Amino acid sequence: MPILSPKLDVPLSSPHLPVPIMFRSAYVPAEGLYPQHQHAWGEFVYSFSGVMEVKVAGHHYLAPPQYGVWLPPNLDHVGLNRQEAHHASLYVSAPLCAVLPAEPCALTVSPLARALLSICTPSRSGRRRPKPALGCCRCWWIYWLRRRE
Repeated sequence: MPILSPKLDVPLSSPHLPVPIMFRSAYVPAEGLYPQHQHAWGEFVYSFSGVMEVKVAGHHYLAPPQYGVWLPPNLDHVGLNRQEAHHASLYVSAPLCAVLPAEPCALTVSPLARALLSICTPSRSGRRRPKPALGCCRCWWIYWLRRRE
């Protein structure tokens, strides 16, 4: 099983994110594993293709493209996938997490949310989207996550 490492601009041990909401996506090989870790910010895990699995707090969540998994800050968790996948993580700073669910949970991802996740994702060639689109996405994600309570 390939051990995966999130490619972040901030170390997992950092107490803060550099921005209120940070987005990351990755194409991962079959049988990928993000070993047990935790961070001081919340995380919304989503899979564009394939199924991501998250083990947290004695539960095993699946995230196919129609669902995402919300992880509050400071929880030990493991991420894995059995088949090739393209997934994303939306990291949410701790102050914004105060109004979000206090427990891990699965959330339905609407077509609009899926489209916004796609806008935030660089193309497979690594080409970034225009900055105004990314700023708009961050504002919308704060609104969407708060409405999930």
